[in-house]
Formats: sequence, C-alpha cells, structure tokens
Amino acid sequence: MDDWGDLIGYSVQMRLRLRLRLRLRLRLRLRLRLHGPVLNDMSIPHLGATTEELDAAEARLGHPLDPLHRELLSYGNGWESFFVYTDLFSTDEIGQGPRWSEELEMTQIRYFPYEGAERLDLDEPDP
Repeated sequence: MDDWGDLIGYSVQMRLRLRLRLRLRLRLRLRLRLHGPVLNDMSIPHLGATTEELDAAEARLGHPLDPLHRELLSYGNGWESFFVYTDLFSTDEIGQGPRWSEELEMTQIRYFPYEGAERLDLDEPDP
C-alpha cells in the first residue's frame, strides 16, 4: 500500500470482515445461550482536513505536525474508534478542548506513573 487512501480503505474492509465474522460467532453463541463479545460500533474517518485546518492545528501546537500525521489527517480529519477504542483526533481537537486535556493527563500517567518521574511538557515544542 503506497498511500493513506489505500491504507484507510483496507482498514475499513478488514473491520467489516471482522464484524461479519463476529456477528456469525455471536449468533452461534446466542444459540448456545452464551454471551458473545461486545464490539464497538463500526466507524469510518471523517472527510480529510483542509490545509487551513492543518495549519490552525499546527499554530495551536506551536510546531509542525509530523509529516505522516499531517498527511493522514488530510485523508481523514478525525476517526472515532479507528483502532479498537483509540480515536484519531481531528484538527479541531488537536491542542485544545477537554478530550485533548484528558489525553495529555493519561499520557503523563501511562509514561510517568510514579512520583518524581520526569513530566512531559507537551505544550512546548522541542528546541
């Protein structure tokens, strides 16, 4: 796969196939009176970000987005549950809002869980 369009299309196809397989298994389990697995709803990416939206996100961050991240957002400007329970933030969410703040706090907890650990200063660009 050479570009994000192909990769996104492939990802959506794989999720559809997985969903169909899980539905078949669920039907079988229901027949056997067992509880089947819970799967998050199927989702697809939003329409791609414009250059202006990407530039605004970078301005809020105070530094450029990684080139691959910028390119991905140009194909899909946000995607809820794009990988299990992980969301791809849209350009409107990058650098602002409650979800962004919550994720920054969770990043601190995940990577620096003990007292005295170095804190990430994600609001400041690298020199």
